[in-house]
Amino acid sequence: MSGRPLALAAYSGLGIWLTHASPDPPIDVMTVHREAITALREGRSPYGITFPNIYPDGRFHPDGMTANGRVLYGLPHPPASLLLAAPGHLLAGDIRYAELAALLATAVLMAMAGGGEVAKLAAMAFLFTPRTPSGFAAALGLVCLLLFLFSKKAFCNYYFFVIGAWCCAIASSPDEHERSSPDAAGPAPGPGGLRLGRRH
Repeated sequence: MSGRPLALAAYSGLGIWLTHASPDPPIDVMTVHREAITALREGRSPYGITFPNIYPDGRFHPDGMTANGRVLYGLPHPPASLLLAAPGHLLAGDIRYAELAALLATAVLMAMAGGGEVAKLAAMAFLFTPRTPSGFAAALGLVCLLLFLFSKKAFCNYYFFVIGAWCCAIASSPDEHERSSPDAAGPAPGPGGLRLGRRH
């Protein structure tokens, strides 16, 4: 029981560290929310604004909706999304703090929902699942390796599963050519459960 508050504290610390380490990630969700919250604070409609196009062209937006380095439509999300993100920006200077709080609250509610160990483990898995698919496969292989090493018995086929998981991680990782290709450019997801944003 005592380890779970520690896990929540560790996740909080990682989320805060990430926000400081990457204060301006190249993700359009961050840009449009900042502009929309500013508009809302100034009494303007967040749906009537334009915002900077952070990508080199308009490939991630509908045809005709970018010009002169700006995206020509406003907030593309429902009002609840903006209202939930606004406290993070207004109180702490970054919408990701609101997301961090929401993720932690979700994990606590998950742990309380079933009341048993399975519910608590599900909450921890929710928080600490790495970026998929390569990160998930690598983490799965590592966890199973430790489990087998410290189990009462483990046969060769057990470790064959670990090798298979790690091979899946290697195979699903983009190679250097793909990472450097202009077509691969775009917003990068955050580590673990902390989702930094998505393309529109």
